[in-house]
Amino acid sequence: MKILLVDDDKRVLKSLSHYLRDRGHEVIEANTGRRAVALLQEQDVDVVLTDLNMPGMDGEELIKRVKEERSGTKTILMSADPNVAKIAFACSADAYASKLRGAEDV
Repeated sequence: MKILLVDDDKRVLKSLSHYLRDRGHEVIEANTGRRAVALLQEQDVDVVLTDLNMPGMDGEELIKRVKEERSGTKTILMSADPNVAKIAFACSADAYASKLRGAEDV
């Protein structure tokens, strides 16, 4: 499966990318929503896995763009925001994932 992974946090991007590649997926990385849109114009992907909170184009806007321009591409919204399910539903994401918070947030 070819996955476009989008997150502005370099550590999260590298960690998730490594995890997905270890499981046999092809991963393309983008650190902004705008970069993700540019990559989608160049190549096809099966899934867009995006963070919600990013500067410029956030994950919600990115998912709306993907749904408009590439309706067959699956989308997953990920966030530590407690309302991630509601936000994912509002932007028609196919799924959502809640990021685990560190001990300092508990």
